Amino acid sequence: MLEKLLFVLIRVVFDTYQTVKWIIFIRMMKVFDHPSSVQS
Repeated sequence: MLEKLLFVLIRVVFDTYQTVKWIIFIRMMKVFDHPSSVQS
């Protein structure tokens, strides 16, 4: 039971990490595409 819970937790953390990584990457790409909007 505990092993199963731990596995699910690791999967959730990993999926969240991947999602956050993509969000940061996309936001950085937008920043590089529009440098003038960052200064305002």
